[in-house]
Amino acid sequence: MEIIPIENPLQKLKDFINEEFENIDTRELRGFVKSVIKERFKLKEKDVQILFAEIQSAENKQKLVKELLQTTNIIEIDPVMDYNEQEGMIYTFFKGDTKYIVTSVGNVYEYENCRDKNIKLKSMSTSMSKLLPKTVAKFIQGKAKVKMSEVYSKLRNIIKKYVFLEDENIYAVLVTWIIHTYFFKLFMYVPYLWLNGDKSSGKSLILKECIENN
Repeated sequence: MEIIPIENPLQKLKDFINEEFENIDTRELRGFVKSVIKERFKLKEKDVQILFAEIQSAENKQKLVKELLQTTNIIEIDPVMDYNEQEGMIYTFFKGDTKYIVTSVGNVYEYENCRDKNIKLKSMSTSMSKLLPKTVAKFIQGKAKVKMSEVYSKLRNIIKKYVFLEDENIYAVLVTWIIHTYFFKLFMYVPYLWLNGDKSSGKSLILKECIENN
């Protein structure tokens, strides 16, 4: 037994409009529907309103897509360290008096040429850098392999060499805090360290080690 689907007048109208009136604007279409099509396709007022809403939505989407495709995406970054979906993590490094940024996808740009790459730097006068040129060179060559477990152990041993803490867990807090300073831009919220203790208990020494190993 063959099942014959019930014909949907609203869908039939949409197909008709798509085929015959591709370039008609909303105002013309509205008048055309009210004067001719509504009667021809036996549409109810509710169906007409649904049709108008879908047509308007489609036009808005097409307009938005067109605007997005025509828009030049300018990336605004903090050159010392930042994160962007396109470039990944971004860091500054110096080679002599020349400043560069290097990204985690392997791109290197001189400060002066960033504008040509649609990158806007929030500051051109930074004097901070977490990376040495030789580190950047190894990274670009694919030789800068880092094992986080080794970094963690090395930092923990350095701190333990100069600071004694009764609670071993605090060493983990200090070490992970130091490590996170290299990519904290990935997070919406980051922790602050608040060192509290008696005079000469080692607060300044811990701070010194954290800064020197940061």
